[in-house]
Amino acid sequence: MPIIRFESLEEFFAYIEEQGRKRGVVLMKEPPAAPAPKKEVERRGR
Repeated sequence: MPIIRFESLEEFFAYIEEQGRKRGVVLMKEPPAAPAPKKEVERRGR
């Protein structure tokens, strides 16, 4: 697990949300009504 420095809390939560989407999990939120669109899954950074 790389150590990542965040400029702000918003950035931190955005990162967690993005990671959660990749794993099919959304942290600290109610489950989405519909599954994430395929585009989100195909797009991989780094």
